[in-house]
Amino acid sequence: MARQERPQLIIVGASAYSRALDFARFRAIADEVGAFLMADIANAQALCGRLAEGGLSVVSGGTDCHLGVIDLRPWGLVGNVAEQALEAIGITVNKNIVPGDEVKPSVTSGIRIGSAACTSRGMGVDEFREIGDMILAMLGGVRSGALDSRTERSIREGIGELTKRFKLPY
Repeated sequence: MARQERPQLIIVGASAYSRALDFARFRAIADEVGAFLMADIANAQALCGRLAEGGLSVVSGGTDCHLGVIDLRPWGLVGNVAEQALEAIGITVNKNIVPGDEVKPSVTSGIRIGSAACTSRGMGVDEFREIGDMILAMLGGVRSGALDSRTERSIREGIGELTKRFKLPY
């Protein structure tokens, strides 16, 4: 397809596959058609790493691309609840089935996180670690049942500050 369309940019990634792609092959194709090659890897690794440091489980032990799948079972949470809680503070994730999942697909035991939206704003490793801290704080409050409106507002304000510092590129 790239040989026929001759794009200026090839973006490497997959929607729910968190392990290595054949980057060398993508590089060769990009070089052949004169395109730039973009792969967002380090930022998702920083985010997944921070969540793992906080006690959540990263499916497959990590990520080699722009996304990660997080198993919430170590914290006794489910995906749809985490998805809604994070959406309330301005962080978009998707509930996602994880290996050995025993709950309904409409509930799930995991979430899928990605770095593309924030990377396109220019956020780097430090910001992704900060986002990881915000996710941990929010889900920690949900987990303990001690989440109050003040804490939720503080986390939401932190997200707001990031989006003010890192504007959309369009």
